[in-house]
Amino acid sequence: MDTEVIENTQQHRFELPIADEVFAAAYYRIESGKIVLIHTEVPSEFSGQGIATRLAQGTFELLRKTGRKAILKCPFMSRFFANRQTAGICRCRRRIGTGCLRKKASSEMSDEYDLQRFVRAQDAVYEDALGILRQGMMCTSYMEFIFPRLAVNRSDAAPAPYAITSLDEASAYLSSPILGGRYRECIGALQRLSGSSAHAVFGDVDAKKLHASLTLFSEASNDEFLLETIFDVWFDGLLDEDTMNELNPMS
Repeated sequence: MDTEVIENTQQHRFELPIADEVFAAAYYRIESGKIVLIHTEVPSEFSGQGIATRLAQGTFELLRKTGRKAILKCPFMSRFFANRQTAGICRCRRRIGTGCLRKKASSEMSDEYDLQRFVRAQDAVYEDALGILRQGMMCTSYMEFIFPRLAVNRSDAAPAPYAITSLDEASAYLSSPILGGRYRECIGALQRLSGSSAHAVFGDVDAKKLHASLTLFSEASNDEFLLETIFDVWFDGLLDEDTMNELNPMS
């Protein structure tokens, strides 16, 4: 089966032909001129054959060729995109409007920021934390190393040893296959809770920590659709003011 993904604009879906009149489909809607991917569907009799992956590959390639932007609200597409994110890409700060504030991350992890401290903290509890998150809850004791945030000069600052000290360190964190993969997986789990709210899932204090963490990694990342979606759904598209104030003096 050597076919390409095509767009069916009438039914608002991207299609991968499988057999006569049988398709795998990625459904979307249009919001503010952007494609919002909402659901991926593969006929059950064709499951386990890599068809969903081929559909996702073709969909993103078609979007790239046509120069369109997408928002990922489909859990499968979110996971696929997260797993394909390219590490170590430097970008300019689009929100603050300053020049590039960080170095290009090394493709070979030297761990100059001792990121292994996060790996050690997460290894014993990550599956438990992810399972709790998928149920619409979060354990406060996990927040500091599952959703790390910027070190700031306030009484509620992120405590050592899990405070992130710079955009360089945040970029290196996302570039780590383990840590970046886990962070994106957790954000993907949050997307499935979009019918709830940050305060319902995390409580007031931890919702603030989540907002700070998302703001930091959004500023350190390269067009992270996963983060953008959570900002729109849970924080009205707004960044955490304290984190941004702390980042501004770095420019």
